[in-house]
Amino acid sequence: MIYISTRYFILIYHDKQYLQYCLKKIKNKLKNYNLKLNKKTQIMNIKKGFTFLGYKFILKEKIIMKITNKTKQNNLKNIKEKKQYYKRKNITFQNYFCSINSYKK
Repeated sequence: MIYISTRYFILIYHDKQYLQYCLKKIKNKLKNYNLKLNKKTQIMNIKKGFTFLGYKFILKEKIIMKITNKTKQNNLKNIKEKKQYYKRKNITFQNYFCSINSYKK
C-alpha cells in the first residue's frame, strides 16, 4: 500500500527552458505512480508576482513574501474563535497558546 500526501512546492530559476525541462521530468516521475499535476501548475515570471498558499511572492531586488489580506483576515478570525473556545473551556490553555503561536511568523 502506498500512502501519498499532498505536497506543495515552488521552483524559482532564471532560465525558463530549464524550468520547462524540470516540469517535464516531474510529470514523467509522477506518471510512474499514476499521478499527475493539477491545472494550477504553471511557469510564470516572478517579477509580475504570484499568490501561493496565502502569500504574495514578488521579485524586486530580492524575493519578497507578504501575507495576503485575506489570509490576515482568516487568521484573525481563527484567533478570535480559539479565544472563545478557551473562554468556554472547550480547549485547554496549552491548546489555545499553541494555536495562537502557530499564527505568528
